[in-house]
Amino acid sequence: MTPIRVLAIALAVQIAVFVVARVDTPSDDPLAYSENAHAIATDFDEFFTDPPNHPFAMRVGITMPLAVIYRVVGAGPLTTHLPSLLAAVAILLVVYTAAPTAHAKLAGIGFTVCSTLLMRHASELDVDLLCGAAIAVMLLLLSRRDRSTWLIAGAVVVWFFAFLIKETAIWFAPAWIYAIVVDLRAAGWRTVARTYAPPLVIGLVLAIGYLAICAYVWNDPLARFAGIDGLAGQHLWSSRGYSTARWIERLTWGPPWLFATTLGLPFLVAVVGARRITGPDRLWLVATAGFLVMFWFGSASTRTYEPLPLHERMILPALPGVLVLATTASAKLTWNRIWIAVIALATVVPYTKAVETAARRELPETATYAALRAEVAAEPTRAFVIVCPEVRCLSVSRFQFRFAPPANVRIAHARDFASSPLVSGAKVRVIVNLRHARDPSIDARISALGLPPTASHRHVRLYDAGDGLRLHAALHERD
Repeated sequence: MTPIRVLAIALAVQIAVFVVARVDTPSDDPLAYSENAHAIATDFDEFFTDPPNHPFAMRVGITMPLAVIYRVVGAGPLTTHLPSLLAAVAILLVVYTAAPTAHAKLAGIGFTVCSTLLMRHASELDVDLLCGAAIAVMLLLLSRRDRSTWLIAGAVVVWFFAFLIKETAIWFAPAWIYAIVVDLRAAGWRTVARTYAPPLVIGLVLAIGYLAICAYVWNDPLARFAGIDGLAGQHLWSSRGYSTARWIERLTWGPPWLFATTLGLPFLVAVVGARRITGPDRLWLVATAGFLVMFWFGSASTRTYEPLPLHERMILPALPGVLVLATTASAKLTWNRIWIAVIALATVVPYTKAVETAARRELPETATYAALRAEVAAEPTRAFVIVCPEVRCLSVSRFQFRFAPPANVRIAHARDFASSPLVSGAKVRVIVNLRHARDPSIDARISALGLPPTASHRHVRLYDAGDGLRLHAALHERD
């Protein structure tokens, strides 16, 4: 079977797995991006009028494209996660294009499609995966810069777009330094100056325009970095309070162990075959190694030393480079049938298990809200009040109603419900997610009422509070 036919099958598999490996309500970060994207799609001017100085509001490389998707086909779980599927497809196409031989293309398809890391994150909106896909395109263009100056210009534009998605795109600067040094040695500074002049002008225009927009919208050209600096010490993954043992782990064996266990077999193949990667393909090695070193020792903040946490999604921007390096190395290493069989099993078996696990994943919040939406639809003239004991529930409820709750539905935090007059004739429902932190006082008062559940799915409960009178009185009591 020809590589192009295998590629077509691989693309079909990617799409099928995206549909099968459904996720429940997005986790906190994707949920925040989807809210911002919907706000942009609904009222662009209002969103960018005195917006918060927060990375989630400033990463327009993810929120703007998602806002366009929402405007065209509407908001929903599939459309929210669609960018990650497109990113996975882009990575597959880049790996296929970068492979030097037909056999290498087949190996690249296998490594990419059967990447459990890619499969897990391609099913949910993921800023790091999108950044990685953009970086993959940038490196592909830059590795073929000898064909046209405009490929370098295209690489500059894509790198800028990757930065708009996430700031860690800056960590791929060593790839540009390496490319310029190689070209200087090969052609001299005059030729390099003529070649890189148009891309440099384009890059400067983009940078100046971006700084000017930040100054206009956020009143600070460096607002994005200031926002990250302000968040670094307060985020859940902040290193503040690290013990000595944890610091030693973070700066010594922790990162390489994460690389090996998360990036898997392609990472090991890339390491083994690194010495045989030469010529234009060496750019991928420099770029990937540079990023991993920056992740290992670099800082997310310019104000204090704040390394990124040892979470697998943080190294997703390096995944395309690892896949390309493994693909290139596989064409230059000597393999016998036994090794091929071992590698195939070591790749396919974990991937199959991961897909099976994802396909059988329970969706408690989705099921709970489906029951709630059906109840609301059955009585379109009846008012409904959805009471949330914790803040995340407010965002989840808006998301599950496609950011457009019916006119007869009101979503309120428990404290707001208690401080507002009761809605006459309304049905009051309470949603509790046992996995998320709630106010102990509110939780105790709701539990004491013994409200009957109308839907119960694992850790998510939908309670019937009737007309809300007892709930209102209980929540209104002073501590």
